[in-house]
Amino acid sequence: MALPVDRRRQTRKRAGVARIAERADISARVRGVLEELSNALNARFEPALRGALNDLEQQLFKLAEQARNNAEQELAYASLREVKRGRADIGPRFAAAIESDLASFDREPEPVPASSTGPKLELMQEHVFEEDLALREIASRAEVRASEQLYELGHRFAVLAALPVFESERVPAGPQRVLQALRGAVAELDLPTAHRVLGWRLFEKRALGEAAPFYAEINDLLIARRILPNLIVYRHSRGASEAGASASADAPAAPTAAPPAPAGAASGAIGHAVRAGGGAAQGEPMQGGGYGYAAAGPAPEHGGLAGHGGLGGAVGQHSLPADAAGSDEMPLFDTLRELLAQRRRMTGQVDESGDGPDASREQVQAALQALQARPPATGGKPGASTQRLRQDLQGQLRRYSKDGKTPQLAPVQRDTVDLVSMLFDNLQREVRMGGAAQRFLGKLQVPLLRTALDDPAFFSQRNHPARKLLNTVTETAAYWVDSADGEADPSLVQKMQTVTERLLHDYDGDSGLYVHLLTDLERHMQTLARRAEMSERRHVEAAQGRDRLDAARARAEEIIAQRLVGTRPSSLVRTLLEQAWTDALTLAIVRHGEDSDVFRERIATVEALLQRNPGDDIGKLQTEVQHGLQQVGLHTPDAEAIARKVLDQPVIDFSGEPVSQTELALKLKQRQRLGDDAGEAASRPVDAPLNAEEQRMLERLKSIPFGSWFEFQRNQQGDIVRRKLAWFSPVTGRCLFVNQRGQRAEERTLARLARDMVRGQIRLVVETQTSLVDRAWSSIVETLKKFTGRGPEPVPAGAPA
Repeated sequence: MALPVDRRRQTRKRAGVARIAERADISARVRGVLEELSNALNARFEPALRGALNDLEQQLFKLAEQARNNAEQELAYASLREVKRGRADIGPRFAAAIESDLASFDREPEPVPASSTGPKLELMQEHVFEEDLALREIASRAEVRASEQLYELGHRFAVLAALPVFESERVPAGPQRVLQALRGAVAELDLPTAHRVLGWRLFEKRALGEAAPFYAEINDLLIARRILPNLIVYRHSRGASEAGASASADAPAAPTAAPPAPAGAASGAIGHAVRAGGGAAQGEPMQGGGYGYAAAGPAPEHGGLAGHGGLGGAVGQHSLPADAAGSDEMPLFDTLRELLAQRRRMTGQVDESGDGPDASREQVQAALQALQARPPATGGKPGASTQRLRQDLQGQLRRYSKDGKTPQLAPVQRDTVDLVSMLFDNLQREVRMGGAAQRFLGKLQVPLLRTALDDPAFFSQRNHPARKLLNTVTETAAYWVDSADGEADPSLVQKMQTVTERLLHDYDGDSGLYVHLLTDLERHMQTLARRAEMSERRHVEAAQGRDRLDAARARAEEIIAQRLVGTRPSSLVRTLLEQAWTDALTLAIVRHGEDSDVFRERIATVEALLQRNPGDDIGKLQTEVQHGLQQVGLHTPDAEAIARKVLDQPVIDFSGEPVSQTELALKLKQRQRLGDDAGEAASRPVDAPLNAEEQRMLERLKSIPFGSWFEFQRNQQGDIVRRKLAWFSPVTGRCLFVNQRGQRAEERTLARLARDMVRGQIRLVVETQTSLVDRAWSSIVETLKKFTGRGPEPVPAGAPA
């Protein structure tokens, strides 16, 4: 059903939105493309919006029926009536906003007016903040689902506009722009925040749930109109050696390998090429991936976490590929067995197998099942537990002895046990001694050995469910529990404990258990990631507000200092101006700006106090001073007394004695300054000047993107903790670091960060696409080659080396 034309015209006239047909300054071909896009978008969004409004009415009715009290029921019915009353205008307003967005696609967003002191701090109401969070969360999910399609659209719209590539938030009809249009369309409805957000989420299900195919159709439409028809988007893949080589040249400090980022999480993960191809920067700092934490989409090649983005890594297809049981993985397994045999010959290892018959598959699996029922061995050096496992396995096989001959592991079984043992020994060395990762690895070893004995694809298939679960558990424990300095989320630790315990007790040859457990763990991590996102965003917005407050205070101090030049005020007046009145002036700048009447009145009060004239209205001036002092936290009696005293009016205390200037000046100095925590000013460190190397590091840090991860050395033993650079101010240099839970963990300046990085106390974590398990296999292969005297050589397809 098409929207009524008269309603569209009324909406455009009322809102002052742009129309594609009125863009006479662009070519007819571009206008035609935009009109075609507008029709396609209208065909997509109009029925989705209508269905979402129907769903909202049904949900509101259900909420009213299930309300716990009369107040909740009346609120739901009131919202239902409001939606029915205003829904006829929502569609036209939404369609007009979408068309306006297309019509102004090549125009820069209008700059927000700001005072000469810099950005203004606006006090955001709680409901606005909640709505912003909800919209950002919805937009982030859709952007991650359709990351490649939006990336292509950014290039194609850039060609149409003859501008640089559009970021996802600027792509016309992208998720963010669509949701802003929806927000404006329902702005006139008098709905509580919870019901408004409910409507947006219902719209998400209808319109953005299948974002990738929809935006692919928009790309196809542009391709049909010959807009970058040969654009190719690929996912950038980087090997460990390549990343390490580049990182040493470009990274601002000695970077350490990071857990891999999931698909769509890192800004450098997707590149583009037109015919000839293109490249993305190597050795990029590891990023948290914006706020696309809980999006659905294809899973990464391996498990694990990368920033909060890793916490919200999508639940992907964990089932074994159709050809995994075929011959594709066998060359690698055969190669590893050949290398093992050569190592045994080179080191003179004696064949420990006895003269008993080869153990059958059923006997080996039964023996391992018995070991699986035992409590896993913990503690000790890496290698001790695996050596004990081989001995215990041979001991269990003695149960099947006949005629005094104990069944022995067949050569392929013995090689499998050795390779899995080497894998776990390597992983044990890579993680913290005695940490959670070692504890969880001990529980995984026997079930994974049973899987490897039955399915050699475990060695070569990165997407093998057992291998993915091993990598996810290991990296999560190593990077986000052991490296969290006691700040790991207790629910995450409990979930990993549950997953590993269930695998240990329930695994009996069914690989579907790996899929189920991995899905369960990833779903839990997505929930934690959403919480971390909200917590981090609150801290970032608080830090940004604090930074604007500091900028306003610096400007106020500058103004007061200028006014004091050439004057000789009394000590009380000087203390008043340099302390409380500076805060009052700061508050005026923050709330109203320097071009406001409030600010001018504050300045006029300063000048009146410094240059008193006989004709001044003392009563009015006293009222201004008292009002300003009350605004910055002084109690009314104290504010009144100070206001009278600075104007040479008598001040009497409760006992009838006159109050001295010294007494009032002391009250001004003892009060807490605006925006300061108690004792903060005294404890704030002063950074010493940087040397040349530290200055170079500082310049490099200024280009580090938000979301990069750093490792902080906590003590002389080398213990480290990971922190995410959530935000820093290019003006004041203040940095905000958060932990894996999105909680504020460190606050320091860029200068201090540069100094500590030069000293080696802090390291930048550089993104790598190689997982812990893949690196372990690579190390094993290289170690085996050293024994054979063979240099590095290509490993068969699917190998981790």
